[in-house]
Amino acid sequence: MTVAQLRTHMNRRLSRLEGRVNKRFRVVNARLDSLDTRMGAQFADVNRRLDSLGEKLDAIARGFNHRIDSVQRRLTPRVDLHWKILHEHEDRIEALERAARG
Repeated sequence: MTVAQLRTHMNRRLSRLEGRVNKRFRVVNARLDSLDTRMGAQFADVNRRLDSLGEKLDAIARGFNHRIDSVQRRLTPRVDLHWKILHEHEDRIEALERAARG
């Protein structure tokens, strides 16, 4: 067998091997593409669900914020009044203590 014949023979064998390898890779690529498509759809579904959940949680937080603001608006005047009364009592006590000392 000459070098040229050996080269032709090896090229033929490598071409057949390359064809089989390419066929296997086409099958694997098709499976990966299918998997990629399915995973993409599943991730899109998960993203939609998370977006929906986020919107629901935001609505709940807005409700809580509204309630807290409402309670704060009702309590602020009362708290201010109580602080005013406490300061008046403190001033009276300090005046009595100063009078007792002196």
